[in-house]
Amino acid sequence: MGRIYHDCASVVAWLGLEGPETALAFKIMEIVQTQISAETWVQTARIRSWRNLLGEKKEDASPEIRRNIALLDEVMSPAWDAHWEAFSQLMHRSWFYRAWTTQECILPPQGSFWCGNLRCPIRHFFRPVAQLAERLHHGSLDDVFLGSDTLLGEREALRRNLILLEVGRSRFALHHAPMYEIPWKSARRGQCIDPRDHVYSTLGLFDHDPIHPDYAKPVDEVFREFVLVAEPRIDHILYKVEEPSQRVTPNLPSWVPDFQTPGWPIEWVCLGAEPVYNAGQAGDKVILKLESTDPRVFALMGCLVDEVKHVGASFDELVGRDGLLTSLRQLDGMEWAGGDIVETFWRTLPINLIGAGPMHLTAERHGTGFRAMALYMIASSISLPDVSPTDVSTTEQLVESLRRKTNTEFLPTWAEILDFSAALRGDEAGRKDAIRDASARAKEYMFSLHRMFEGRRWYVTDKGSLGTGPMSLRAGDRVCIFQGMRYPCLLRGKGDGGRYTFIGCCYVDGIMHGEALPGAEFVRVEIE
Repeated sequence: MGRIYHDCASVVAWLGLEGPETALAFKIMEIVQTQISAETWVQTARIRSWRNLLGEKKEDASPEIRRNIALLDEVMSPAWDAHWEAFSQLMHRSWFYRAWTTQECILPPQGSFWCGNLRCPIRHFFRPVAQLAERLHHGSLDDVFLGSDTLLGEREALRRNLILLEVGRSRFALHHAPMYEIPWKSARRGQCIDPRDHVYSTLGLFDHDPIHPDYAKPVDEVFREFVLVAEPRIDHILYKVEEPSQRVTPNLPSWVPDFQTPGWPIEWVCLGAEPVYNAGQAGDKVILKLESTDPRVFALMGCLVDEVKHVGASFDELVGRDGLLTSLRQLDGMEWAGGDIVETFWRTLPINLIGAGPMHLTAERHGTGFRAMALYMIASSISLPDVSPTDVSTTEQLVESLRRKTNTEFLPTWAEILDFSAALRGDEAGRKDAIRDASARAKEYMFSLHRMFEGRRWYVTDKGSLGTGPMSLRAGDRVCIFQGMRYPCLLRGKGDGGRYTFIGCCYVDGIMHGEALPGAEFVRVEIE
């Protein structure tokens, strides 16, 4: 099929009959795609985004960029809500979820969508998806502060559309990603009846046949064979392994990504960006997969450097009722290896930010955001009707204890917390104003937290280091540095001859730049 699509002149994708949403959806695609030139689109979207990382100002932009920004401001306003709702409905049509449609859109030189009697080029799809994702991020993060009971549902909708955004990038912007990365994304995203087709549907995207379809083979064997020939980087195989609790394929080795899951949380490594960490890549350390007589075993040279001692909150637990307070109490009662407790905490949770490239956390942009988030969450906790004076006094003691141990710039004073609590208990207008102010100041940190910490949890090691890792981690898991890998990994002993189960890559404060390598003795470590 890959050769057929590659050699054809054009492809037509049939989305089905027209619906009530079709005309509005096609209209928004046409406006966003055709009225902003390809040469100015990236800069326009970057400046307009509330996550304008470079600090570029609209006033300093060229007249064309300012016109583009004005156009996007208009189409993203509430007056166009019906169009965006229609576009979202169009994206939920079954065609977008099918595994076999990936090569249908990547390989032909041209393509178009048909929906009833309406037609548009496939390339018109990508920009609106990116803008919809930005719009959904705004609404989802606001719900954290506005107390929406549907926050979880909103995040699920956001995640589903972001998955489509990744598919859109792979399918309709081929030049933005290495060719070998596209099958990975497509294999995870598409829906199919036979699970082997998660892999087989991507084979036409390669310039060679990595494996030959064989529907008699067990699914776990197909996935294992594919990953070893499709991924040129040994370390990137492990980076792509998803949260263990999401895995559904029976008998699949723990080091093989499960292509029946969408891939969650977000991958640790941003391909194409400059590397941020090099926990196992110092000096002449080179990653090397060792030979094994058991094809289910993945053997590397590794060094066990630490162990998980205390397991902390996940993202959902942290942003839930009393979640931040609970985490702060845990931190206050622990022996710490050194450094500022609160600053280390807020920097560690979303530490591995990625996007167009690595984005380092700053006190000005993210530290103040954490402070605003803490102000809102602590004040909300002591404002609840069932909170006793004893609870309030205990919270005050916690805040004062932490402020003695930390840079006070990153934690609100008790007086500020009381003032905000009073605003929350006041009239409705004052309450909403206070919440919107906190939301505006905390939004960038919350975005970072949502993007990188959701699907993970924090922990403290036996040596007193703070880290983040998969949701499924537990006390006793070993921190291992594999020779040549940029990230440490969490392993769990199997109790049968020294082999381990791979839990996932992780972050450990204080060892991410090779600090644990001097004097380290690397030995053969087998993962099964």
